[in-house]
Amino acid sequence: MTLYKLMNRGLVRSLHGVISAGKESRVYEAETSKGITIAVKIYLVSSAEFRRKREGYIVLDPRFRRAPSNFRSFVYLWAKREYSNLAKAFESRVACPQPLFVEKNILGMNFIGRDRMRFPTLVEVELSITEYSHIYKEVLQNVRRLYREAGLVHGDLSVYNIFVTDKIHPILMDFSQAVVLDHPMASTLLERDVRNLVTDFNKRGVKTGSLQATLEWIKGESR
Repeated sequence: MTLYKLMNRGLVRSLHGVISAGKESRVYEAETSKGITIAVKIYLVSSAEFRRKREGYIVLDPRFRRAPSNFRSFVYLWAKREYSNLAKAFESRVACPQPLFVEKNILGMNFIGRDRMRFPTLVEVELSITEYSHIYKEVLQNVRRLYREAGLVHGDLSVYNIFVTDKIHPILMDFSQAVVLDHPMASTLLERDVRNLVTDFNKRGVKTGSLQATLEWIKGESR
C-alpha cells in the first residue's frame, strides 16, 4: 500500500484530521517521522467522474499528450501533474504550498496553517474592505507571477481555494487543473479565473477595475 511505503520512508508517520474533502480527493493534516506537520492529499481511485472531467487537461497538455488507458494510472498521472504545477509555481515565488513528495495517488505538501489548524479560506472569513483590497492586490500579483514567471494558469481560482493567513496574506491552493500557457484552454481558463476574482471581490466592496484591464495587466500588456 502506498501510504505504508511513505511511512517506511519516514515521509509520513501518521494521518490526523481531514482538512478538506471532495468527490475526487481528501486532504489530511499529517505528521512526518521528524514531527513536522504537513498536508497529505489522497486522490480517490474509485471516482467514476474523475477521468471524464479531467481527460481534456491531460490530452491537450503538451507535457503529456496522451492519457493512460488504465484508470489508476490516469489518477497517478494527475497527482504527478499537480506536483509539477506546484513545483513550478513555488519556484516562481507564487504564494502556494511547497510540494514535498508524490507517490502514485498521494501528494505531500507543506501545511498551510498554525498549531495544526489550517488557515481559513476567503469564503470563511469576514474582513474589512481595506483588508479585502489588500488581499485582492496580492492575489492578482500572484496570478501575474504564475502567468509570467511560472508559465501557468491556475484554472480553478476563486475565494473557495484561497487561504488567508493570520497576517492577512493570501495563499493559492489546488493546482491540479493548472495548465501551461500553450495549452488550448489557457486563455479561457485565465479569463474565468479573473472573472471569478473580479466578481467575488466586487461583492466584498473592492474596486477591482474592469475584467479586460485586469487581464491585460496580468499578461503584461499594460502597466
